Amino acid sequence: MRTKKQPRLPEGWTFDEIEQLRKHYDQQTEEEAAAEDEAAYRKQDETLMSIPKSLVPQVKKLLNAHSRKGKGKPQKQRRVA
Repeated sequence: MRTKKQPRLPEGWTFDEIEQLRKHYDQQTEEEAAAEDEAAYRKQDETLMSIPKSLVPQVKKLLNAHSRKGKGKPQKQRRVA
């Protein structure tokens, strides 16, 4: 009998954290989602940009390397649709 292969988690994440994140977005109203998006645009020390999908792996590596320099641990990536 074949055993089911466990999914690979992003570095530093646990199943509980992923479940909490899923619940947060599943229970979020459209108004709350819009407010969260608008708050992200108002951050003074960050920027949002559009990049080609083919560059996403390289950008993730750069962001993780940058966060390791300052905090010692990669930051958790948040997917924004």
